[in-house]
Amino acid sequence: MEPTKELLEALKSKLQIDFYKKLEKGNIEAARRTTRFIHSQFAQIAEKMDFFVEVFAERYPAEIKIISPNWATLKKLYNQLIQDIEKDLPRHLTDKEVKEDLKTYQELFKDIFWQVIQDMAVCIDAIAPQLLALVEKQKKSRIWPRAEYTKKYLSLKDNKNYRPYKQIINAREEAIQIYLSTTEKNKRKIKDPMPEGGPWEGYYHAWLTYPLDDYRIVYKWNPAAKTVTFLIIDKHKSLGLKGHT
Repeated sequence: MEPTKELLEALKSKLQIDFYKKLEKGNIEAARRTTRFIHSQFAQIAEKMDFFVEVFAERYPAEIKIISPNWATLKKLYNQLIQDIEKDLPRHLTDKEVKEDLKTYQELFKDIFWQVIQDMAVCIDAIAPQLLALVEKQKKSRIWPRAEYTKKYLSLKDNKNYRPYKQIINAREEAIQIYLSTTEKNKRKIKDPMPEGGPWEGYYHAWLTYPLDDYRIVYKWNPAAKTVTFLIIDKHKSLGLKGHT
């Protein structure tokens, strides 16, 4: 299964299970905690989806014709969901308070959240197979970069600290390859040059997302050979990156 498709399906699972099911059980604080992950997941998906729609509209019109309207609807529904969460799940609302009148709150949460989450799931189900088809077509093109990995990089991915987040890392690797297959321009968060004068000068870095948002993937891009070599994963400060860069 492709990383971007995995991200979409993970988002659907987070919405339907980690968020809504916890609301139904009165676990308000746990449901509220999942919203940060949902926000980060959606931001990563949005970055890629907006890029897909813009870059691949002419190359893959059949897929984009389905993806584009569903993606536009999904963004509107997501914004509505966030507004509803901010309005109807105030921070002072506790598990204890909800569980004391659970049936009333269950009906309230169903009225507010159930339909918008179901509508988001419908959009995701429409987008995911088209996205998979689009990425597969792009991979078969002559311009798709070949991925190479250093032993250090692979050992880090298999390290106990990173292993639970392979989905996030794999999705970022795919985003890098897709971007490099379409343009040579630098792009913040995907193709950021490493600082001059440092040990990684001449290479690039890409941001990871929550809960790895302090970490970066460093990679080497060889446009002549069309190869991208993934070198290391580390905290941005350890890589000599100042501030949140």
